[in-house]
Amino acid sequence: MTKWSINKTVITAVVVACTLAGAASIGVAMYFSNKEFVSGLIDKAEMVHGRIDEVALYVAKQGFLKTVSERLVKQYGQLEMLPKEEKEVVLKALPIYAAMQVASANADKDFYKFRVFADSPRNKDNAMTEGELKIYNIFKNDPKLKDYIIDQGDLLTVYRPVRVYKDKGCMTCHGDPATSPWGNGKDILGYDMENWDDGYLHGVFAVIQNKSEVHKAQTEAGRGGSTPIMVAVMFVVAMISVAIVAKIIAKPIKNLISGFERLKHDAVSLMDAQKRVKSSSQSLSSAVTEQAAALEEVAASIEQISAMVSRNTENAQSADQFVDEGAQKSQQVQETSGTLTSGIGELGGTVTGILDQVRQGNDQMSEIARLIGEIAGKTKVINEIAFQTKILSFNASVEAARAGEHGKGFAVVAEEVGNLAEMSGASAKEISEMLGDSVKKVKEIIENWQTQSEQMTQQANEKVQGGIDLTEQTSQALGEITEVVTRIQEMVKQIAEASREQAVGVSEINKAISEMSTTTQLNASSSQALSSESEKLGKLAEHLDQTVQELSLVVSGSKS
Repeated sequence: MTKWSINKTVITAVVVACTLAGAASIGVAMYFSNKEFVSGLIDKAEMVHGRIDEVALYVAKQGFLKTVSERLVKQYGQLEMLPKEEKEVVLKALPIYAAMQVASANADKDFYKFRVFADSPRNKDNAMTEGELKIYNIFKNDPKLKDYIIDQGDLLTVYRPVRVYKDKGCMTCHGDPATSPWGNGKDILGYDMENWDDGYLHGVFAVIQNKSEVHKAQTEAGRGGSTPIMVAVMFVVAMISVAIVAKIIAKPIKNLISGFERLKHDAVSLMDAQKRVKSSSQSLSSAVTEQAAALEEVAASIEQISAMVSRNTENAQSADQFVDEGAQKSQQVQETSGTLTSGIGELGGTVTGILDQVRQGNDQMSEIARLIGEIAGKTKVINEIAFQTKILSFNASVEAARAGEHGKGFAVVAEEVGNLAEMSGASAKEISEMLGDSVKKVKEIIENWQTQSEQMTQQANEKVQGGIDLTEQTSQALGEITEVVTRIQEMVKQIAEASREQAVGVSEINKAISEMSTTTQLNASSSQALSSESEKLGKLAEHLDQTVQELSLVVSGSKS
């Protein structure tokens, strides 16, 4: 692929830049020339408006209208008698009419058009269009607005409001109807007087200019046509600039080409170095990957060993704990066996004491039976007393009956005493029977209790003796068991201590493996980063080579 060399490119760029600069200069000059042209048209339109105001004010100050009006009223007496030629005279005396005539007289010569439009015109030609009504309302809404300019395409229009003022003689025709020269509310020409206020907006003056026509007139008058000359001058300046630039940049371009050759050599060296770095990083990455895999397998094996040692340690600790508990339980059982032996011995003595207490209880029960017998004897006496009382009560009742009326109260008492004696006798009889049964039952219970207590005592003595023999044998066996448990306890403690030391060793190995794994991972990460940087370096070298090719294309016009 072949392109322009840097010399041709720079010279072409300078030519294009000079051309663009010239075109821009011409454009800017034309812009400001057009702006100045438009400004001149505006000044011209404002000058026309100013001339209109000056003419109207001058005519008003001369008092022509007043003089003509007084003459016509005096001469003709009434409006209907006023001839047409006299009306023409009145029009020429009107300040606004005179100003309009002056503005229209030079319009064609100065390449503009003069237009008047009003809200209630007396001349139908001055009626407002829809667009002119908008302009009228703009002035109406802003009494301070002096001029309004519209630059629309090829037309430039400057508007100025027409307001009625007393000092311009406007109220002679548009003022108070009471001041009518004919005395009928009409002005000198026969129009109704509107009674407008001073400053009322009546209409608008418009000065309209066609920019093309004005520009054409200026060109024909010899005041235009400078653009071709400007283009020729810019072309000559551009050629001179190209020659100067070509001479100035010759040496820098040679230096640029020399630097480009060095850059191309460095790009080749960079690509070779990137290839070597890439090969080394790939070898390192492969070795680190294999080392990481081996470390992962070793770490997995160490974790299994660590788990087994941990379980062995836990089992040894549990066995040690169980052995301690067994020794404690064996000691407690041995102590309990001794206590049980002495307790059984004490139980034998207690059984003997119980037998003595049973004998004493039998004696006391016999004594209770004797007392119950005595109570039965006393009950018999009570029964006999009750019987004697009943007899006495019967005798008292007999004696009371004999006493007649005086013995009735005593008879009642005797009867009650008899009833009580009978009740006491019955109760004493029941008690006597119950006591008899009780004595009989107590004797039976004592006999049965004595028989059973003797049998129970004999059995208890036999069992106590058997218990004493059994506890002695148990105590002897537990003593032997305690000695065995003590030896086992010492062995388990040794196993637990060895397991703990083994667990510590495995933990240290596992920590070392973890650190080696971390280092390997860092190496792997560094290897990956080196590989990534190598890739970036390769891309950078490719980009540099591409840049060199592009620079070669720019400098020499062809790729190397």
